[in-house]
Amino acid sequence: MAENNGEEKLLAVARHIAKTLGHNTNMADDILQIFSNFDGRFSKENLADKVADGDPRACAALDHSLKSLDHRISQFVSSDRPIWADSADAVAFLDAVDELVAAVAEWSQLSTDKAFGACLARAEDMLQHAMFRLEDEFRREFLEESLSRLGLQKLSIEEVHKMPWQDLEDEIERWIKASNVSLKILFPSERRLCDRVFFGFSAAADLSFMEVCRGSTIQLLNFADAVAIGSRSPERLFRILDVFETLRDLIPEFEALFSDQYSVSLRNEAITIWKRLGEAIRGIFMELENLIRRDPAKVGVPGGGLHPITRYVMNYLRAACRSRQTLEQVFEDYGHPLKDYPKLDDRVAPNSSLSVQMDWIMELLESNLEAKSKIYNDPALCYVFLMNNGRYIVQKAKDSELGTLLGDDWIRKHTAKVRQYHVQYQRSSWNKVLGILKLDGSSNGSLGPNGAAKSMKEKLKMFNTQFENLCRVQSSWFVFDEQLREEIRIALEKILLPAYGSFIGRFHTELGKNADKYVKYGVEDIEVKLNDLFQGSSGSTGSRK
Repeated sequence: MAENNGEEKLLAVARHIAKTLGHNTNMADDILQIFSNFDGRFSKENLADKVADGDPRACAALDHSLKSLDHRISQFVSSDRPIWADSADAVAFLDAVDELVAAVAEWSQLSTDKAFGACLARAEDMLQHAMFRLEDEFRREFLEESLSRLGLQKLSIEEVHKMPWQDLEDEIERWIKASNVSLKILFPSERRLCDRVFFGFSAAADLSFMEVCRGSTIQLLNFADAVAIGSRSPERLFRILDVFETLRDLIPEFEALFSDQYSVSLRNEAITIWKRLGEAIRGIFMELENLIRRDPAKVGVPGGGLHPITRYVMNYLRAACRSRQTLEQVFEDYGHPLKDYPKLDDRVAPNSSLSVQMDWIMELLESNLEAKSKIYNDPALCYVFLMNNGRYIVQKAKDSELGTLLGDDWIRKHTAKVRQYHVQYQRSSWNKVLGILKLDGSSNGSLGPNGAAKSMKEKLKMFNTQFENLCRVQSSWFVFDEQLREEIRIALEKILLPAYGSFIGRFHTELGKNADKYVKYGVEDIEVKLNDLFQGSSGSTGSRK
């Protein structure tokens, strides 16, 4: 039985090397010839003679021979230098393997003897390591060439960190392609090959597969790890999400391929790096929070227009929330507890970590904008600024995944807040003008005809001055949203035109034919002037995207 097992192993060695070197016909033929020409050393007659001669001196001779072969083979097995790069090395290695194969075959009949059995076990272990070295060299080289053909470079973590972002984005694209091809096509093919070559020897198949695929797998994982521990600038979020999603989707392949005792560490490393990518994503959102906090409130946007931080944050969050399911996974698994956001604990469901995160960022943005609004000396312009930015925030949140996360109540609340800014703008800017037009006791005849006329002329002059000043100033202010701009104008017309029309009517009654000399604006003229408001100067207008 031991003889049969030995011969089967030798035949398996020959088949394996033939398959491994199949791309080089001459080399494969040479190796098969070496392993098949043992000058009768497989014959049962010779083996029987050795059985009869089994004695301590023979065992010592075998042990000495194995030590010599171990030294010769180990120098190749332990070296990273390709064996086949030098023809002399290749011949020396194959000669040593040939002698080892012959020794196993010659002495296999004595495997039942304890001393000889131990020597033969050592010999077979040496032979197996030689096989692993061949498998590793040729199949590993094939995998490395495959990754290279897919465009993936061998990069250290330091090299990845030093790459310009545009180059790194391109490299991530290639990494995604290479990872999918490797885990779904190349590695499974290697697994099947190892299983066929080492059929019946599952441990050998597992170890060989691990040795062959380890280098390429580590190359893929190291790149993902470099991305995970690199810069956490907010603009990197979207590519890191791509890496996270790719690795997440490949975890089942890692678990299927790398589940044995030799390769399970690769699977565990893949899971660790995947989680590290999740930490990087959360770190990027923390960096976004810091970016908002650090954005200075030094110079106001001309005309109370849309602030760049508002546009940036809202477009960023809107784009990020297109990966809502992935972000929910990241924040549900590792999100901050609600107690970290004391201002939000009465408004956000405790089981919605991503909603908490989005609400918190919006809270920071609103606080930042309120601080910036205080830069303006004119209270009315302060409210125009808050209206503009508040309206933009609501518009970007509505009809998007971001709005779904924030919730309908949040949308309604902030829509109402924009309306309140509108009311406050109107009061701070136009109430004084409306007060001038108020028909009180000073114009009801108690002053007499001359006194009433004089009072109304003074009021009309005051109105003209303040109205013109407001129109001049506010025509340079900017309301980016056309609908909001129209809503403001209509609201002004509703309160101003009736009051002005009533005042002018009373003025004509008091002054009669002389009234036209003092009336500078008709009601239609007032309406035209209001239509010129909020057009903005070249420095205050901007894209609403």
